[in-house]
Amino acid sequence: MLNTVKSAFGGKNKFFGLVLVAWSSLIYATNWPMFQGDAKHTGRSDVIAAQTNNLLWKINLGVECSPLSSPIIGSLSGQERILLGTESGIYIVDLKGNLVGLIDSGYSIKTTIAALNDFIYFGAKDSFIVWNADSTKCRSYYLGNGSNISHPTLFNGKIYVHATNKLWCFNDSALEWTSNDLDNGNSPSSAIAVDDSGNIYAATLSNTLAWYDFRLYAFNPNGTQKWVYEGFSFEPGGICMTPTVGPSNEIFVATLCDAGWPSSLYSIKNGSKRWQQGANIYYLSPAIFQDKIVYGSKEGLNARLISNGNSLWQYPTASPITISSPAIGADGTIYIGTDGGIVLAVSKDGTLKWQNDTQEGQLCSPAIGDDSTVYINSSTGKLFAYRQPFGIEEKNETEKEIFKAIPNPLNLETEIRTSDNTILLIYGLNGQLIRTLSDFQFCQTYYKTSWNGRDNQGKLVASGIYFCQQNGRLKLTVIR
Repeated sequence: MLNTVKSAFGGKNKFFGLVLVAWSSLIYATNWPMFQGDAKHTGRSDVIAAQTNNLLWKINLGVECSPLSSPIIGSLSGQERILLGTESGIYIVDLKGNLVGLIDSGYSIKTTIAALNDFIYFGAKDSFIVWNADSTKCRSYYLGNGSNISHPTLFNGKIYVHATNKLWCFNDSALEWTSNDLDNGNSPSSAIAVDDSGNIYAATLSNTLAWYDFRLYAFNPNGTQKWVYEGFSFEPGGICMTPTVGPSNEIFVATLCDAGWPSSLYSIKNGSKRWQQGANIYYLSPAIFQDKIVYGSKEGLNARLISNGNSLWQYPTASPITISSPAIGADGTIYIGTDGGIVLAVSKDGTLKWQNDTQEGQLCSPAIGDDSTVYINSSTGKLFAYRQPFGIEEKNETEKEIFKAIPNPLNLETEIRTSDNTILLIYGLNGQLIRTLSDFQFCQTYYKTSWNGRDNQGKLVASGIYFCQQNGRLKLTVIR
């Protein structure tokens, strides 16, 4: 039986009112609206991100951030913004590195927030908050005294959080359901994961009295329990990180590296363990690219095969990677930060592409914008942006409006409109060049060309997401 609760408005948290939220069921307004980018928490972007250590800008917010937080990119009032939870609320920064807003939550924000279609979602003290872009109306839900509220996860018109030993599901206007009590409690750094079918996964902390080191729960989309996996391997640190959903709904979780005790990375499918490999992982989550899973550890950046967990390579770092979960560009480049303040870009084969010393201490998890910028913050409140020196200053609103595909998703063919008639390149999610288009026709205020869903060899490409680049800066996602 599912528990039902009443929403709480106003009170000591200063939030009041009721908002009906407009949702996008399939595609987010930006490609990094939550922790690790998507509901599976793959850490993967569909754009090729920064290829050099060019620091585009940095900003000192003047306030400390929770080590568990990381920047996200959301659409507010039609503009893309970087949002970061801090000890003093949510700071809003534009894509040029200017501070443009602050939401005073009344309490510190301990986790990564989420944003979609002018609404911002976050936990503050013991309540889950929905805030709209002009900061005049919101909803507040009391989740229990002293609750640890996780990173919010967005999926198909729903918001999921883990708090007070329960899974909470919100729909477009209200709390929809809560799960029955989960054993062992939860960690604020462990978000809910959701697969493509809407199945939900939640990890719990350890229960040392019973020596169940952790539990991984799977729920059906309606909140009923599907299965539970109980880890029993004498790793009392439990799970303090987010599950990652891999191919065929395989779930990857890691136990916490604790002094004097080992920790492991697990592959779990349908409630059974596929493999287990030793890994000195702390408060971070794995990411996935093609056939490999990557993660930071006490020793550095690691890559393993998804199929059996065997080690592919390790890139050693001078200081541990404790809280930074990897972000991965479409070409497989892995971006991560160390406890010593070094930003790393490592290729998919484990070789260093570039690095930058921020002169800061511990770095949090990075995010990748749809204009190829990599954003990363320190726990001291510095925010850094890395990207080639082209882009925002050269791209005006007219260009954004012109650069589009009609229809999108495409059926047999899509017309691509742009303000330029230079070569347009279409890439797959893995960064592979799919098609080169150069035949443009001028139509009064724009140029147009068409793509029939075939590659340069004339072969029809698989259904999926593809993206276009022109002059190295314009970007458009096309769905086939």
